[in-house]
Amino acid sequence: MIFGSNFVFLLFRRNFSRTYDKMKDRRRGFTLIELAIVLVVLGVLAGIGAGIVGLLIKRVHYNQNRERLEANVEALLGYALTNNGRLPDSANCSQYLRNAKDVWGKDFVCITALELTKSSACARKTTSLQVIDDNDNATHENIAFVIISGGPNYNVQTSGSSTTHIYIPGYPNVDDYTTDMDRPEPYDDMVRYVSLAELKAKLKCPYSEEYLRILNNELPYGFEGSSYNATVYAAGGVPYTSGGKYRWCVEDPSNLQGAGIDFICGTGSATISANCSSEPTWNQCDQIEISGNASATGTFSLTFFVKDADNNTTQKTLALTINSSGSPGGGGGGGTCAYGTPIIVNNVGGTRYVEVGSKFGFLCVSSGSCIEFTSISIGFNQCATVYRKSNCRGRETKFSYDDAYSADISRDCVVSYNNGVLSD
Repeated sequence: MIFGSNFVFLLFRRNFSRTYDKMKDRRRGFTLIELAIVLVVLGVLAGIGAGIVGLLIKRVHYNQNRERLEANVEALLGYALTNNGRLPDSANCSQYLRNAKDVWGKDFVCITALELTKSSACARKTTSLQVIDDNDNATHENIAFVIISGGPNYNVQTSGSSTTHIYIPGYPNVDDYTTDMDRPEPYDDMVRYVSLAELKAKLKCPYSEEYLRILNNELPYGFEGSSYNATVYAAGGVPYTSGGKYRWCVEDPSNLQGAGIDFICGTGSATISANCSSEPTWNQCDQIEISGNASATGTFSLTFFVKDADNNTTQKTLALTINSSGSPGGGGGGGTCAYGTPIIVNNVGGTRYVEVGSKFGFLCVSSGSCIEFTSISIGFNQCATVYRKSNCRGRETKFSYDDAYSADISRDCVVSYNNGVLSD
């Protein structure tokens, strides 16, 4: 009985040991397979993660560089705002950028329109700088400036000439920038450009003194049978360098010229036309002189057109009233010039220069350009500052409409200026 029990126990122990050993073997095999699978999964995830991280880093750099481009655009706009609408030349442009280098450490390239380095954007109608942009399949004329980043490949591939060609990203075998290394490869430059129209909008050009404009807001009235003289001035724009600053044309639908009044441009007659817009040639001079002895009375409407060297054109319609010699205020020397009527101020002294402006309290704020002082018309609430030097430096005095009106004792709306003194 004891022997039988021992036999069973030994048999059970032997079988249990074999089963346990088999289980141990199976557990070791399962663990190795599982570990291999985990390693494979981790490798795949690591590969995917590395790719995603690479894309994220590239996107971050791209966005950071875009911000740098925009900051540089704002820097050039700020330069133009503080320099009367002008831009630095291309050779020195980079020193005015907020960021000299892009996020990959490459210098930004800055190209400015040559015309805007010499005259205000507000004075210009066109520039010689253009952009061919393949991204919108268009050629954009009259560009103010272009800023270029070489992109991740550290290679500027965009031309720095007057024609800038922007390719679609990834376009093969491109290297149009001759100053940089010659290394044609897929295009990845980042480029930002601003048009002349955008720059002018930022500068609020319609309110700028660089904008082409006619200065006169009214013409002094005259009297039948009496001598009449007035001048129509222009300022701003891009003046011609010789032969007179502007080209002029006058529309005279009421035929004031037939009533004895002439329009003089330089040493000859001004261009008179029924439709100046269709007139092929306008005579060239600094300003229009109106003079003569009127043989008719009435109010005559005149439209003055002026054009500059950049083909900017503007116009203004003014009324010229000729009173009869027996009407109130008629006849020089014994008139009744009403307060508020423009007064002619003739310079009878030495050579002087003048800026006509608007009166604000005790201040005289110039609204025109510096011109030689021969004869000016000063209206209600206007003023004039007189200088001894041609660039309007060395101020002699200033006077207001009230000063001129007080000096007009004879009430004929005409006074004289002589070396700082107004007199009738």
